[in-house]
Amino acid sequence: MIGNRKARRRQKALQRRHDKRAACTRLSFCGAVIASASLGILAGADPNEAHAQVVLNPPGTIPVQCTVTGGATVCEGDLSAGLDADGPPLTDLTIQDLTTAVMPTAGTQGIDFDAAGNSNAALTVDTGLFGITTTNAEAIDVQVGGNGDITITSTGTITTQGTTVRGIQADVANDGSITIDASGSLTTTGNSIDADVNGNGAITIRSTANVNSDFDGIDGNVTGNGSVFIQSDGIINAPVAGRNAIDANVGGTTSGTVTVISNALIISGSDGIDADVETGTVTVVSNAQINAGDEGIDAAVDTNGSVTIQANSGIYTTGTFSNGVYAEVRGDGNVTVTSVGNIGTSGDDSRGIYANVDGNGIVTVNSSGTITTQGTDSEGIRTEVANPGLTGSITITANAAISTNGANGSEAIQAEVDGSGSITITTNAALSTQGIASEGIEAKVEEIGTITITSNGPVSTTGFSSEGIDAAIAGAGTLNITSNGPISTTGNVSQGIEADIAGNGDTIVRSYGPITTTGSDSEGIQARTSGTGSITVTSTGDISARGASSDGIFVSAPGSSTVNVSDSSIEGGTTDGVGVSFVGAAGGTNTLNTSGTVTLSSLGGTAVDGGAGNTTINNFG
Repeated sequence: MIGNRKARRRQKALQRRHDKRAACTRLSFCGAVIASASLGILAGADPNEAHAQVVLNPPGTIPVQCTVTGGATVCEGDLSAGLDADGPPLTDLTIQDLTTAVMPTAGTQGIDFDAAGNSNAALTVDTGLFGITTTNAEAIDVQVGGNGDITITSTGTITTQGTTVRGIQADVANDGSITIDASGSLTTTGNSIDADVNGNGAITIRSTANVNSDFDGIDGNVTGNGSVFIQSDGIINAPVAGRNAIDANVGGTTSGTVTVISNALIISGSDGIDADVETGTVTVVSNAQINAGDEGIDAAVDTNGSVTIQANSGIYTTGTFSNGVYAEVRGDGNVTVTSVGNIGTSGDDSRGIYANVDGNGIVTVNSSGTITTQGTDSEGIRTEVANPGLTGSITITANAAISTNGANGSEAIQAEVDGSGSITITTNAALSTQGIASEGIEAKVEEIGTITITSNGPVSTTGFSSEGIDAAIAGAGTLNITSNGPISTTGNVSQGIEADIAGNGDTIVRSYGPITTTGSDSEGIQARTSGTGSITVTSTGDISARGASSDGIFVSAPGSSTVNVSDSSIEGGTTDGVGVSFVGAAGGTNTLNTSGTVTLSSLGGTAVDGGAGNTTINNFG
């Protein structure tokens, strides 16, 4: 994904340089300004082309609309034909107190300020009651031909017409910085604000303007090492498919920082906010609603680094592969996502929140807004960390309801450590899924590790092979599951709680709320280990597993297994269903402790099955 974006940006920079070279014969910095320059006719220009801009090229050419003081120039009055300004020595240009709108002929920029070689360019434009309207050429175009800094302050209305015509464009050919402050409104057929540093440097864009764009709304790109900061306080409407409302990138391989802050509504045909670096840090803060055709927020580091996302308002996406929040580090690093606003996705393969670290690292997700997904393979929260052989940890806290309605593969919460590490999940609200293989909570460590799950809200699933809680460690480790709320499943092969360790390690399952399963082969609680280690299951809530071949509680361990039941009823299903079933190796020990008022039963006729081990039943009244 990043590779495609980077290729697009490189192509854009090359195209812009080609355009400049192609126009060289008619731009003042490419040749001497002839005596009739005040009419906008430049040396080498095609007389059949309309280029009636006011030309400013001090000290040689100074139009009557402009006053020059040292390196600073102020232009006022009638600039309706546009302004072509060149430096150095001109480095500071102010346009103010216009008497009419800037509306040059087609193919001519509104304000064109070019600084040749290593230089700086500062432009302040206040159109007052008027504005800038251009056709097939940028409204404001500021260029530095070598190393240098660009500063643009724009106040007023900007409109462009034609094919992909930018509103405000700033470009530094090599190393340098760009700072843009924009207010008013921008309605453009190309990027409304476009800033490029083609070497190392920094870009800062602050916009209070309302933006309507047929291309990207705000685009900032540093090709080398450096930083991009974008803050938008105005509405951005970039509804065309494939176009982002905000796009920020640093492509250098040594260090990069991207920060995006959005304080107003975003509407986009593609990503609402797209922020990425090759190496370094990405921070995105969204304080207003995002409606996106693709990702709501897409933040990525291509190698090592960190991603931090704070989503404080609603995010809604409609496309396929269109996550509400997408956060990824493709090397070593950390990802942190905090979501306060509600998230809704409607397409397939569109998670509410997707957070991933491919290398060694940490993923943390805190969700306090509701999450709803409609498509297939569209988890509410999906997290991954640590490729095989590496280490990582995942922590998820969900404080609001999560519901998925996809036909299959749509867990409410999914967490996976592909190497070794730990997973901690805490839920404090309802989780519900409708599809096949769509667990309420799924947590897996593929090598060695620990899993801790605390579920404080109700969990319900309806699909085949859709456990309420499913936790598994492929190697050695420790499982600790606590369920304080009700769990219900209706599909076949859909346990209420399933806990598995393939290697050595201990498993502890505590269930304090009721568990109900109605499908076949759907235990209320199933806990298994294949290596050395103990299993302890404690239940104080009623368990009803009424489907065929469904046990109320099923434990399997070659060593020690203990089931504690107090003040509750445990019911197994039809056929060969069992209330409490132990499956252990010969020589293993199984213990069933009951206290208070306990009822053990099965529709299949067997209340307790002691298995192959030594089984002891203790009734403490």
